[in-house]
Amino acid sequence: MKIVVACDSFKGSLTSRQANAAVAEGVLRACPKAQIDCVPVADGGEGTLDALGDALGCSTIYCKAADPAGRLIDTPMGVSADGSTAVIETAAASGLPLVEEELRHPLKLSSFGTGEQIVHALGLGCRHIIICIGGTATVDGGTGMLRALGFRFYDGQGNKLEGGAEILSHICRIEKPEGLADGVRFTAYHDVESPLCGASGAAALFGPQKGAPPAEVAELDRGLASLAAAARACGYPDKAAMPGAGAGGGIGYALATFLGAEMDSGAEAVLHASRLEERLAGASLVFTGEGRVDRTTLQGKAPFAILTAARRAGVPAVAIGGAIADEAELLQAGFCTVVAATPSSQPLEIAMRPEVAVCNISRAAERVLKKEMKLG
Repeated sequence: MKIVVACDSFKGSLTSRQANAAVAEGVLRACPKAQIDCVPVADGGEGTLDALGDALGCSTIYCKAADPAGRLIDTPMGVSADGSTAVIETAAASGLPLVEEELRHPLKLSSFGTGEQIVHALGLGCRHIIICIGGTATVDGGTGMLRALGFRFYDGQGNKLEGGAEILSHICRIEKPEGLADGVRFTAYHDVESPLCGASGAAALFGPQKGAPPAEVAELDRGLASLAAAARACGYPDKAAMPGAGAGGGIGYALATFLGAEMDSGAEAVLHASRLEERLAGASLVFTGEGRVDRTTLQGKAPFAILTAARRAGVPAVAIGGAIADEAELLQAGFCTVVAATPSSQPLEIAMRPEVAVCNISRAAERVLKKEMKLG
């Protein structure tokens, strides 16, 4: 029996490779003779730099950049062997795990550090900048990133605006620096298909996961809509409804609107580089998953991309999550089984410990495979 294992990271707990190893451990307990092919995956968020950088033959370098709260940290990026291409992951400088829970107030947080990474890559002479978007703590529409690149935002009285997402509703004028990145190509790989605003936008869908209460979610959504209106008034293209515009708290929108970035699915890019379609040939089952599997998973995240590839190959797909919600929607989308690895009685802070997560995931995989073998 051939089993393909292709889990995304369980954010704050396990990397893709670690989650895959945990599933493989459980599979082998249930079926010691199983042939297991583990495929490291990512969707633009955490882990994309490793997965995509490896496939492109990049080396890792570090630079100083601000985290979402403005503190200077060392951040990684990938640079190709010929120095022409840089791979930057927004989670490296603007990621949610970088911010303590008590500081997770998206109105105050900024993507400035991601812009500093881009500036560093340009300084190295890179002419193709790949931005892997996802896993951010921010919902600032990418304005922090743009400020680091030299963009300036002004209110109706001509005052220059600086800060996090709290500036969005006040933006009336946007100035782009002369000659910024002339001859540079930007590619954005996003983790979700969400538009910038509205019920499935950056604030409504992901704001609560980043610490925003309902009133703040509404304020963030109004701010993002205001940013898009100001950009249109200043002559920039209307990209607010583009799939992926809401990725990274609106960083996708900023890259497409102000830097002309080509937009594509991060999961699709990584899976293409890892030859997943070929590796599914002859498989009896594929396991995928992430920290929380719910309706947002179906917005273009890695497990959904794996499900899509598995359905094309005629291979049943199982989703394992630390937590599961919206089970009926997930099953309707095509997963044959969805399972929560964490016991209902186990506190989250314990379940997030890597050694506990490995145990929970391996046991869940073992249970699923025994059931599938019995049914088969």
